[in-house]
Amino acid sequence: MMSPSTSRSVNYGEASWAMKFRTLMGVTVLALLTSSFSSSLASAATVTPDVAPGSSFSLALKADGTVWAWGINTSGQLGDGTTTKRPLPQQVPGLDNVVKISAGGSHSLALKSDGTVWAWGDNGSGKLGDGTTVDRKTPVQVKNLSNVTDIGTGEINLSFAIKSDGTLWTWGSISNASGLGNASGHNSLPVRVPVVTNAEKISTGYGHTAAISHDGNLWVWGTNYEGEVGDGSSGATNKRPNPTPINFSNALMIEPGGSLGLKKDGTLWHWGNGCDTKGEGTGCNPTKIPSQVSSLSNVKTVSEHGIRVLAVKEDGTIWTWGYNQTGLLGTGYTDVRYDRDYKARQVVLSDHYTPLTGIISGKVSRTHMLAIKNDGSVWSWGYNSNGQLGDGTISSGADITREHAGQVVGLSLFDEQQIAKGDVKSVNLTPGTMQKYVYVPQTSGPVTISTGFLQSPSDTILNIYDANNTLLGTNDDYNNTTYSSMTLNLTAGQKYVIEAGGLQGSAANFTLSVQ
Repeated sequence: MMSPSTSRSVNYGEASWAMKFRTLMGVTVLALLTSSFSSSLASAATVTPDVAPGSSFSLALKADGTVWAWGINTSGQLGDGTTTKRPLPQQVPGLDNVVKISAGGSHSLALKSDGTVWAWGDNGSGKLGDGTTVDRKTPVQVKNLSNVTDIGTGEINLSFAIKSDGTLWTWGSISNASGLGNASGHNSLPVRVPVVTNAEKISTGYGHTAAISHDGNLWVWGTNYEGEVGDGSSGATNKRPNPTPINFSNALMIEPGGSLGLKKDGTLWHWGNGCDTKGEGTGCNPTKIPSQVSSLSNVKTVSEHGIRVLAVKEDGTIWTWGYNQTGLLGTGYTDVRYDRDYKARQVVLSDHYTPLTGIISGKVSRTHMLAIKNDGSVWSWGYNSNGQLGDGTISSGADITREHAGQVVGLSLFDEQQIAKGDVKSVNLTPGTMQKYVYVPQTSGPVTISTGFLQSPSDTILNIYDANNTLLGTNDDYNNTTYSSMTLNLTAGQKYVIEAGGLQGSAANFTLSVQ
């Protein structure tokens, strides 16, 4: 979830374009995935794997409740006790039983299953909520806050939480986006936001914030230069420093900034600045009330960062549109063309042609985008100046941006990935890790499991276990320049676990197939 701010640090040559189209207002990510979270802490204990891109860093939540981080670390936003940038995912130590994550511009939040909130990274304006303004390199508990069911933060110095009683709380900078009226200053401890009740989801951006109630109604507040609040007004003098009810029912997700709203019927709606959010390429025509986006239907999730939008459809395809600064949309192009980039296009793989499919969710930040596939793998594209793409590299110069999707190395968000006969999986593992796949044969008989001929930088090893964790077979390609392979007679309907990795715990990059 992205979060709020009334001002923006514009980098990467966006300034002149952004001033022209006036898209520096807020960006909010509000994912109201009703199957994931409800007002009860019991439902919050169910972990839905997630990703949260911040500004030049990334967070990921695994199904086992652990949090992983990579990218820039100047303020300790990776939570590993250092300020060293990491181009590969590293587990945030001492943090478990997490059910939700949120990444800001330079700080991180995590919600644990016991309803407590933990924060780390930059603590300007007290946005970590520990009663100080001291940066934290490891997670600290947000004080005076319990029974939390949702959290949100974003690019600026502001954090939010919703409690199980439906009340909304905030800490950090007091701005238009905080919902605290015309006050100023900051709060280093949580304070309640008035007006909002029965809240279920919170999302916040640069200049404004939105909350959805349990019955699908919507409040929005903050800056309103181009009608982004959605109440029919606009202009600098029509800001809304207090939560304002909006005529937008059956809300599933909300993305103030553009603004974008996703309804439970899969329709996408926009208001405010019209350049980036419509996805139709029909020009910049701000609208002050919600208007349906006609170019997409059956949308499952949406994420926006002011001048770029990402949407995932029910069929697992992923679409982006907006300002394509050196290829940030992941559509294979590195130039900027209004007639092309502002129409929804599919994210592509390295051949710049094959679409990225099988996606269950995705998120946008100022610098890059992240997506989760249905096998638990994480994919990234955009700027990589600080290793935020998680592929083990740090880019610079002409290659600072990757304009197509690539897999984050050594990270699977699911406890067990599935593999079927005929599948070929790409496996990228860091030292000391193994990847497990569950295989359930449809028919009894011989099955061959093997790694591909092309493997790097080490040899591979394969193990297969039955449902009782009994080792049925093992094979490696030590002193063999071909591949690891074994053929076993397996029983239809039985569960088997295939384990693959680098020999002797080394890093490995290879394919795995079942035939």
